[in-house]
Amino acid sequence: MWRNPETEHPDALAGSSNLHHNWETVDPEKWVPDGYVVIRVDSRGAGRSPGYLDIFSPRETRDYYDCIEWAAVQPWSTGKVGLLGVSSYAVNQCVHVASTTTMSVLPHS
Repeated sequence: MWRNPETEHPDALAGSSNLHHNWETVDPEKWVPDGYVVIRVDSRGAGRSPGYLDIFSPRETRDYYDCIEWAAVQPWSTGKVGLLGVSSYAVNQCVHVASTTTMSVLPHS
C-alpha cells in the first residue's frame, strides 16, 4: 500500500515509523516533534469509545465542544486548538464545530 506513495513522495513518509498513524488523522510522529499535541477523539460509539453513535446530533456537537475546551486549558496547551481530519472527522468539524456559536474562537489565556 505505501510503496507507490513512498517512491513518488518520499518526504511524505520520512520521519515516521507509521506505528501510530491512522488514515483519517495526522501522524503524531510527524507533528509532535514540531511542538504539536495530537489528540484523536472518536465520537461516542465509534472507534474504541463507549456508547452509541448519534451522528450529526446536538450531543455530538457538545462532545466536540467539550473536547476542544478541555484541550485548550490543559497545562501543556497554549490554548490554541486546531482541527484536522478527513471524512467523518472533517464533516464533524465543519458541520458541528463551525456552527457552534458558543464555542470560543480565540486562544484561552
